[in-house]
Amino acid sequence: MAAFSVISLVVQGHRWRRALQTDHTFRLIEKFYSPDMREIRRLAARKILNNEVSNYEDIYQLLDFFILIGILIKKKALSLDLIYTLFEYWIVRYWYVTKPKIEELRRVHHDKDLCVTFERLAGTLEEYRKKRGIQPISEKEAGIFLQAEAKE
Repeated sequence: MAAFSVISLVVQGHRWRRALQTDHTFRLIEKFYSPDMREIRRLAARKILNNEVSNYEDIYQLLDFFILIGILIKKKALSLDLIYTLFEYWIVRYWYVTKPKIEELRRVHHDKDLCVTFERLAGTLEEYRKKRGIQPISEKEAGIFLQAEAKE
């Protein structure tokens, strides 16, 4: 009887975790496609295209969104497979186009940890892409991506 209770608790725990992951995922989707976040993405893309990013604050709202996803995956509050399916397109491309500026800001501010969670998340998703035989992002593809984001 005690073994059944333990098994039941484990199963309930797994169900609870899945339900929580689903809830977090739906909230992220809702936020990402909200008018406010679309505007944040549009402005960030324009600043990147026009080489107008001079500090982290210029694009922090967008980067913080991706950092939050990375933190939630690390804490197992989100499924990496689901995030790959839903957000990989933007995460990998935004990392590609912001990486040079982030690396510069790390040097200028002597902060090697700036956006490290975003970097790790993008790296993990790039590995998923590689395992699936998908080529790395090209300069041309990144430009097309930014143009599309800037128009939204």
